Amino acid sequence: MRSGSARLPFLALLAAVSFAGPGACRRAPSATSARLPSADAVWFADGSDDGAGDVETGIARAGFGSVFLPVTRLVRAGDRWNPVTVPPPSAPFAKLPVTLVISAGDEAAAAFAAPGGQAAAALGDAAWLAAKSALRDGPRFGHLRGIHLDIPFAAANAEAYGGLLASLRAKLPREMLLTQTLRVSPTAQQKDPFRKAGEASDGWVAFLFGEGGVIEPAAADALERPWLAAYSPAAAGRAGTGDGDERIVPEAVLARLTDDPHVEFSHDLTLKEESASAFLLTPHAAVTAGGLSFRPGERVRFRQPSLSDMVYRFGADLAGKRFVRGRVVVLSGRSEPQRIFTAAALSDILLGRPLNTDLRVSVEPSKGSVSVAAENPTPHASLVSRTSNWIEIELPEGGISDVKAGGFDRFEVFGPEGGAVTLGRATRVRFFETLVSPWEKIEAARIVLRKPPKKDCCVYRIHVLSSAGAEITREGEQKKSP
Repeated sequence: MRSGSARLPFLALLAAVSFAGPGACRRAPSATSARLPSADAVWFADGSDDGAGDVETGIARAGFGSVFLPVTRLVRAGDRWNPVTVPPPSAPFAKLPVTLVISAGDEAAAAFAAPGGQAAAALGDAAWLAAKSALRDGPRFGHLRGIHLDIPFAAANAEAYGGLLASLRAKLPREMLLTQTLRVSPTAQQKDPFRKAGEASDGWVAFLFGEGGVIEPAAADALERPWLAAYSPAAAGRAGTGDGDERIVPEAVLARLTDDPHVEFSHDLTLKEESASAFLLTPHAAVTAGGLSFRPGERVRFRQPSLSDMVYRFGADLAGKRFVRGRVVVLSGRSEPQRIFTAAALSDILLGRPLNTDLRVSVEPSKGSVSVAAENPTPHASLVSRTSNWIEIELPEGGISDVKAGGFDRFEVFGPEGGAVTLGRATRVRFFETLVSPWEKIEAARIVLRKPPKKDCCVYRIHVLSSAGAEITREGEQKKSP
């Protein structure tokens, strides 16, 4: 049976979010503010190979009105900013209009703060060159609707950032939307420069949830400009040896490392936030995951936001906000297999479907052993846990001589009353999976027996904690011994 089913009806979500419409704002909208559509969007942070395919069809059916795709990242090299292009989708998005994202790292904030304005001007020139390339290459991504700047700046330098926006707005075609990221909250004294900066564009994309800089919904609404509420549910990782030289690790690596027997996994108990979990993974041998190599002893730390918290905030954050136009959900990975939080899971949230992970178990008795395999047929991941996700096989006659874990992370054995026992006295074997990934197929484990299992073999039980917090438990029985 399933318990704790997590559901959030689509109509309840819509009722909780008051999109701006006629009469929603006290002041009459300007020609610019009226241009930002009222709709939700998906931001594929690493680019996407999902255009013109099932993923695009799914998010369109769930009610999303557009997608954000990275096109260029600006990297500082001395006094210059070099463009690093992001590959376009394998096929252009066919159903949803596209906003192309031009980004820069933390060094951009230093450019706005530098005296004289030359550094900020050089960044502005690079942003315009990147925007021209985006206009030219737009058809390779889909129907181009807008340009988005994901460029960090400090609250004290909002005026300098506004100058860059105004310069870019003057050069872009009038019909092209221009939006920008907001990750810092202005003080009461800083609101005027922020508002002036916002007037040069069609709206803000304000990050309310996830790793990185986040702000309060009221702070975004106080700027009195159209805005989209951004949520980033992906796990964020960093790897290093503790000497300060760290590198960013993508979400997909978390799933790979939890499956590697050469990697020690533990919960990072130093994190005190209720809205996120933290994990520490330490390789004891050289390992490769997600195209990255990790040295023995290198520490990989991940922080994973709470999905249940995000689902709640989808409505609560936006209730009563006058200038909000919709939500943007940021997804990692270029395709679904590279994601822990998938586009299909996001669609299920907005369509009010259950968010439960599941395990389909296959138990195959033979003359001298029992094999146990499992598959998660859903797009939903489990919570990351050493103890909460498992399949238990009951062998009342005992007689176990060996256990091979197969694709499971580890196993433990128990006696008839559930207490820990030695292998020779065991009548239950519990196989653990630290992270059950979306659509994961777990290679069969094998329980070696001293004699053939009886015809009443084998009862199994599952226990999984879904990423939305629901506890899924079930008991079943599989094939009989021949």
